[in-house]
Amino acid sequence: MTDRRKWGWAREVFVTQTVSRQVHHRATVRWCRADNSSAVHGRHMCG
Repeated sequence: MTDRRKWGWAREVFVTQTVSRQVHHRATVRWCRADNSSAVHGRHMCG
């Protein structure tokens, strides 16, 4: 594998992980806002 291809693959993996993490974080925050009756649980999930 050439260095350029290796770099492109690594960047693709990094971007995919970052995007999926942001999507998961947004879903978690939205869920917390909907269920903010428990302050402790909400703080744990949204922190």
